[in-house]
Amino acid sequence: RAPLPLVVEQAPLAYPLLVEQPGRLIIGVVNLMPDAIENLTLRLAMPAFAPKRLRVLTPEGKWRACRRAGFTPDAATGTVLLTTGIDLPYLDVATLILD
Repeated sequence: RAPLPLVVEQAPLAYPLLVEQPGRLIIGVVNLMPDAIENLTLRLAMPAFAPKRLRVLTPEGKWRACRRAGFTPDAATGTVLLTTGIDLPYLDVATLILD
């Protein structure tokens, strides 16, 4: 079986959205859990490119680098574990670009 394209780790009530474009992925996550998601962590199917940076859209509409981002590839499962360093409050939305 192929891995799921996008899973929010440890947050079963988070709603993820993935848009694949050449050389980048656009990721949206809505937190529908009653608690905040601490250090939003995503598991992605291995992208066709080597990820170099992760950016988050701020409330002011500007892209900011996620300085605490981490990428951990897992060849056995064909996935990448992506830690963002972002805390996502209840009913909040995170919009990210991985390129």
